[in-house]
Amino acid sequence: MRTPLRAIRSSSPSTREKSLGWATYGDFRDTQRWPGYRYTVEHSIHVSEAHWPHGVGRALLDELMTRAAAAGKRVMIAAIDTTNGRSIAFHHQLGFEEVGRLPRHSISF
Repeated sequence: MRTPLRAIRSSSPSTREKSLGWATYGDFRDTQRWPGYRYTVEHSIHVSEAHWPHGVGRALLDELMTRAAAAGKRVMIAAIDTTNGRSIAFHHQLGFEEVGRLPRHSISF
């Protein structure tokens, strides 16, 4: 796992620092066991809802993709719940494509 990026609003002496969001990436699969995945990573990103329309997510993900590419990574995966239409649209805007679904993946037995 790489060191996560964190977007922070500038703080003034009268207010505490507040995190606007964070983003990180890590290996998609065990690259020792499956070395073909060594160029593939999966990312996580979270932006405080109050800051969704302000470009925080795009700035975080742009920087994350830059860092991953500099580390020799070629593919970045976003695993998104199908009910999260905003995240799907956000990722489509940045060039991500839907390539598969995991039906009933998160249903408890």
